[in-house]
Amino acid sequence: MMLRACLLMLLFACTAVVAGEPDIDVDHDGVRTFSVRVEAEIQTGKIALDAVMHDYGQLHRMFPLVPSSRVLARPDAHSARVRANLKGCVLFVCRELRHVVDVRRLPNGDGEARSVPSLSDFESGELHWRTEALSEHRTRLHMDGRIRPRFWLPPIIGPALVRHKLAVEIGRTVQRLEQAAQALPAPATDH
Repeated sequence: MMLRACLLMLLFACTAVVAGEPDIDVDHDGVRTFSVRVEAEIQTGKIALDAVMHDYGQLHRMFPLVPSSRVLARPDAHSARVRANLKGCVLFVCRELRHVVDVRRLPNGDGEARSVPSLSDFESGELHWRTEALSEHRTRLHMDGRIRPRFWLPPIIGPALVRHKLAVEIGRTVQRLEQAAQALPAPATDH
């Protein structure tokens, strides 16, 4: 469901155009917290993928459940407070949610996002991601996160359906990340 959107990240293609199927693992703690781990090989360079991952005002390009997002504040060049409006359905239950996250680019190039519970429909959430260049046009994306919604899920939906929905949406996100990164102009090189 829209829980995936916190994972920016997002985190962040079961049918993606990637070198292999992404490895997506979604767990539930038996209460309300979902954990996600993603490993995916993306057919684009590291610089382009990093640029897309840190384009916080354009989250709707990457996350199918985010119809709109905007940067609320930029305390410095490496961090931002971002509001993502989420919309999604599992079976017959549809929700529109608000998720505000503080996102920052770490000195080593990794990224992390933390929910701002007082401004969100989520009690907590965090995501960490890193990219690893495999070659000039291939990058491995590693993501780990967890999210705890503030709202109740009807028992008919249950964790199994939400886990499935999250895995499908994360797969779609990987595909969109790759497409957005491939659409960027190639970086200039000195000859």
